Amino acid sequence: MACKSSKKKRIIDITTMLIEGMERREILQKLSKTYKVSPRTIDSEIKEAKVVIYGRNRETEEIRLRVSSQMTEEAVKQGLKSDLELELILSKIACAEVKVEEWLKGRAILREISPLEIIKAIEVLYKKRGSYAPDKHELSLKPAIDYSKLSDEVLSQLLEASN
Repeated sequence: MACKSSKKKRIIDITTMLIEGMERREILQKLSKTYKVSPRTIDSEIKEAKVVIYGRNRETEEIRLRVSSQMTEEAVKQGLKSDLELELILSKIACAEVKVEEWLKGRAILREISPLEIIKAIEVLYKKRGSYAPDKHELSLKPAIDYSKLSDEVLSQLLEASN
């Protein structure tokens, strides 16, 4: 029984080390000093710890999705955003006044808006305001030469020259 509890303790320690970003080599060094186990045993426990981390990340992601879907439902119930509210949001993104939440290694991180996201928000604003209206070009199907005024001899010479 003492062996199972020490194995569980090692897996918990390995899980913590992996979450902190330690690499296999560092984990091996640290655990070989603390516990008297082979590198192969530690490798198998690293695999088990990765499964534990994967499970935690999956649960966290499910909770995040549930919360975001609830927030979306509440927003829909409160009513859709008007054009002015949407334009205000796009303007805040274009001016980099908001932060973006991203998930990295199972943790939520707030980051600044990237330049590409700012450019995209500006493009959407301009498109929304009609600044990207297409230029109108008149298609002219008039030939450069009025063939109806040419004589038969000239037409036949042009035909022969083109062949």
